[in-house]
Amino acid sequence: MRRVTFPLLEWCRLAISLAWFSAIEASLVLGLMLSLFGGPSWTPRFAAQFGLVVALLVGLNFGLLPVMLWLRLPINPLTVNGAALLINGAVLRWAAGLLVEPERALSLPAFVPATLLLAIANTVLNGLIALDDEYTFFQFVIQSARDPNRSPLQADGAVRRGMVLLQVDGLSHSHLKQALELGLMPNLREMLGEGFHVTGFDCGLPSQTSAFQAAIFYGNNDNIPAFRWYERERARVFVSNRPEDARLLQARYHQAHGLLRGGSSINNLLSGGAARAVLTLSELHAPRALEDLTAFWLNPILFGRTLALCALDLLREIGWTLRQRLRGVHQPLLLPHALLRPVVNVLLRDMTFFIVMREIQRGSPIIYATFIGYDVAAHRAGPDCPHALNTLRGFDRHLRHIRQAIRHLAPFEYDLFVLSDHGQTGGPTFRQRYGLTLHEWIARHIRRSARVSQAPAVDESGRSLVAALVSDLRAASDALHGQKRRRLRRTTMRAAAHALEGLTSAPPPPPNGIGDVVVCASGCLAHVYFPSIGSPATWQTIEAHYPGLLDALTQHEGIGFVIARDGEDLIVLGRHGARSLINDRVIGKDPLEPFGAVALRAAQLRRLAEFLDSGDLIINSAPYPDGSVAAFEELLGSHGGLGGPQTEAFIVHPALPTLEEATVRDPAHLFAVLEDWRRRCAIHASCDT
Repeated sequence: MRRVTFPLLEWCRLAISLAWFSAIEASLVLGLMLSLFGGPSWTPRFAAQFGLVVALLVGLNFGLLPVMLWLRLPINPLTVNGAALLINGAVLRWAAGLLVEPERALSLPAFVPATLLLAIANTVLNGLIALDDEYTFFQFVIQSARDPNRSPLQADGAVRRGMVLLQVDGLSHSHLKQALELGLMPNLREMLGEGFHVTGFDCGLPSQTSAFQAAIFYGNNDNIPAFRWYERERARVFVSNRPEDARLLQARYHQAHGLLRGGSSINNLLSGGAARAVLTLSELHAPRALEDLTAFWLNPILFGRTLALCALDLLREIGWTLRQRLRGVHQPLLLPHALLRPVVNVLLRDMTFFIVMREIQRGSPIIYATFIGYDVAAHRAGPDCPHALNTLRGFDRHLRHIRQAIRHLAPFEYDLFVLSDHGQTGGPTFRQRYGLTLHEWIARHIRRSARVSQAPAVDESGRSLVAALVSDLRAASDALHGQKRRRLRRTTMRAAAHALEGLTSAPPPPPNGIGDVVVCASGCLAHVYFPSIGSPATWQTIEAHYPGLLDALTQHEGIGFVIARDGEDLIVLGRHGARSLINDRVIGKDPLEPFGAVALRAAQLRRLAEFLDSGDLIINSAPYPDGSVAAFEELLGSHGGLGGPQTEAFIVHPALPTLEEATVRDPAHLFAVLEDWRRRCAIHASCDT
């Protein structure tokens, strides 16, 4: 592991930038605090005194952190700025006392807002003068924290390598290329220039997170027909990101065989057999590793910076909504939804990166973390919208910090992977195009006595992971119960959990339980069930009970195809033809032709239709000439079925001979490749290259 050195020119640049930055920061904060708490009038003499005190603050602020690092204070290197902030706050109070009478100086109640204001000023000005690059204090921290004599040899003498896998939820291979071309991800581009490769692959069906994570963690995603579906055995709707359902889904798999066994799961739906899990939906019932969450939440510099960035992101969300309205596009400005974006795009992102870096320091053998900011923004704005693509900037900045942590803080070498679980395809929704939702349209085409119920839509994956954050905050605060010195911390975390609860409200269940017909929409894919006539039902049975429904569905211009059962056969029905998924016989025009790679799509659809809990009818949106689809949910960017880039996943990886585009067939195959790489690098010293 090489040690970073700084040429003289770079030292000068850092010194000038930090001195200027510190002067502006100290002037703004001190001046504002004096104004708020009754400072004297601004005379030339007082201005000179103010400048002198600011110069003293600059000197202290500039020299404080290097001195702390030189003394090797027993502070975690990733949180050393927290102690620096508290000391700066105390210095700020002392400086105010030099300018005004002692009785008018900053009181103790003013000390807290002063330190918070210092954090916000630090964040804003840091962005304005572009200090968040390789010249930041982080470089000093990691240089001072690492031991130059440390060896990657473990106690047993075996050379090991670890794995860090960062999942960017919902980013397709084509949109990754777009982000790289637009210069939104310079650090990832740098990785590609250093020998990393990007391999695209088809994520299969259904194109959504729970199916992908089951496959890549366990090598098996059987009977996961969509993001939400109707369980015939329990006669209930199953939703992948509902914590109790995520727990049931994970119970299907043997945890000892999971890819993440002995490692760490952060911000995921499933745990993959990880020994440490934080913000993982399937583990909310189990004891969790919460000390990192507590460390982040109660660190003044980290949390203060994140809070300021959340405020800026909220302003971006409000500004985008207002611009859409000026363009004639109606976008409701709902406060809970507006608050969701900064929570998932900033708060969860920063917390996740912080925990990943701590796990790297601990030497966790494998770390898997999910970042959902892009997915949530793309659902609302569309995957091509700058409002969504710009969320990748924050991910890319933190990606550099992860690489620095691997280089300087890790006890052994790590292989870094960046991957996606699926893509998204944009376009106006089915309701926006045709005036009705799919379940409303079906209700109009069946007899009036039948009840059509719609599976409750859990609004975006972000809400469920915020619910996981609320649960973990409550668990962390409960762990502090009875510790007198930590009552304030406990109260703070419980108050934060209560404040975030408003973003996690689940939709009400359908009235009067399950209907005669159940419609479960997942993006542009929908499963339709007929519990009242017995399932699975053939198309002949459906036609007998609901005459004309199947023909009306297949002839609708917004529907690409419908899959129905014909005895032992599975038939794909389109507007101008049909295809058997069992014997591949085609009558008329093949309905799968517009979706490309017909043989692959037929194999994927056959596997999907043969799942025990797949619908009696499986419906997929039509692909439109502009490449869009019509989601059956109210999402401008959607995934789950076929059409457009929603099935285009990718993985950025070091040079691995088994990871070539032609050989990555699906996420289950990716599990086998990563499992083999992990096994070989844990055993053979030859992997340490």
